[in-house]
Amino acid sequence: MSCSRMAQAHKVVSITVATILCAGLFSTPAQAATRVTNSEELQRALDGAQPGQTIQVAAGTYTGKFVARNNGNSGAPITLVGDHRDSVSLRTGGTAKGSGTALTIEGDWWVVNGITFKDSSKGVVLNGSNRTVLDWIRVTNIGDEGVHFLNCSSNNVLKASEITNTGKGQPGFGEGAYVGSSSDKWDTLGCQGGQDQSNNNEIVQNYFADTAAEGIDRKEGTYGGRVHDN
Repeated sequence: MSCSRMAQAHKVVSITVATILCAGLFSTPAQAATRVTNSEELQRALDGAQPGQTIQVAAGTYTGKFVARNNGNSGAPITLVGDHRDSVSLRTGGTAKGSGTALTIEGDWWVVNGITFKDSSKGVVLNGSNRTVLDWIRVTNIGDEGVHFLNCSSNNVLKASEITNTGKGQPGFGEGAYVGSSSDKWDTLGCQGGQDQSNNNEIVQNYFADTAAEGIDRKEGTYGGRVHDN
């Protein structure tokens, strides 16, 4: 399948999405997929992920505070894909403050698809991650915000996803998608000119419902983002 036809199949609506999804799929041979079936295997696969690798997550519930630290690249993103978002879920096990984040992505050039993130303080946090796509994920029953782009996470995409029932633990922090950081946190999260410039992030074709705070919140200090067709 050509890159243009793949973009149509994924209903890609922007050059940002098309660039990330298609970047390496036709220029660098993919590595053999790694299939995981339990929480220990999943974190081990995340720790060992290399550019171009696909981690396939089998149906089941995975409990932990999972972290993706490694980098893909423009020619070979790292892909984390579930069998189906109705059958694959990552969770920390509780929505109370401090119960943790189901998935934190610190590396660049990731694609995450077909996974549910639930029963956690936060669903997915991009912490200094760039050029990452969250595509067709579900985030639900979350204590605080569902998806957070922070610490100068830039040029990322959240698309075709479902974010519901956030703020179960702290309603005032229950945004569906949150871009950047409040200025009173820039002393720890300010990374460009003392600001959290999580820039050029796109939030497109998602479904938001029952968020205790804003459905989408873009903070001061960020620029260039696009929010449309949600």
